[in-house]
Amino acid sequence: MKIIVTGLIAFIIWSLFSTWLFVTRIKPAMEEPVTLQTAPEPAVEVPATPVSPVEQAPKDLTILFEFDRTSCTPDQQTETGVAEFKTWIDKHPEAVIQVTGHTDFVGTQQ
Repeated sequence: MKIIVTGLIAFIIWSLFSTWLFVTRIKPAMEEPVTLQTAPEPAVEVPATPVSPVEQAPKDLTILFEFDRTSCTPDQQTETGVAEFKTWIDKHPEAVIQVTGHTDFVGTQQ
């Protein structure tokens, strides 16, 4: 019983202290008006000559290999796609090409 009474007294003291703290310190600080300073907008420089739109890279190129083979049979669509990519990469040597390959576990190991 003594611990319950001690806990109740501590709770009452803490409640009174936190109420006093809120009413005298925190609430007045929240009610003070806040002045905001806005930064001036930076001037936007317009280029003298219009910038040409960036040439788009060719669409994705898919090359399918024959089943259980490491070679592919060239067809017209593949040849045209590779030629497009070669022309585009010659114009944009800073570009990066990502090559992704997929396989499965069916077939022989070569």
